[in-house]
Amino acid sequence: MKPLLFIISLLLSFHLSSQNKGIKVYVVIAEDCPICNYMGRTLSDVAETYKDKVEFYAVFPVKRSNYKTINAFKKKYNLEAFESILDSDQLIVRKYNATVTPEVIIADASDNILYRGRVNDAYTAPGKRKMKHPSRELERNILSALNGNPINEPWPEAIGCFITFNKHANQR
Repeated sequence: MKPLLFIISLLLSFHLSSQNKGIKVYVVIAEDCPICNYMGRTLSDVAETYKDKVEFYAVFPVKRSNYKTINAFKKKYNLEAFESILDSDQLIVRKYNATVTPEVIIADASDNILYRGRVNDAYTAPGKRKMKHPSRELERNILSALNGNPINEPWPEAIGCFITFNKHANQR
């Protein structure tokens, strides 16, 4: 009887983990944004914790970005768990209505937005950082998504560096 229970538990855990991998976390980043630099460690810690259950993407919509600057940023902040997306045509940030860096979008397997907002509450405004420990909003929202729970709205607005949108970018 014990081998049967073991097999059932393995199948159940495989089924649950395969369902959870449908959660995607996009973080819109600009290498020269001080708030993105500050959030580097938080993003690294969260990605390392959940990389087996969640797909992580670092989206770089800034015209100056290239794979050399992206790779240097990822290396500096230990963001190897993030797949890099050079969004020079800004299709992704337009699709998800992201306006600042860093901004987080959590989406399900069908690409429905479950959350769009800040990483945490470390900043109350650009240049105004709180001195107490920031919330663990990103981690809490990922756990809610993984457990199939809604992330309550209104979502807290992301605070960061404004994205300069290309006037001539291809819009689809």
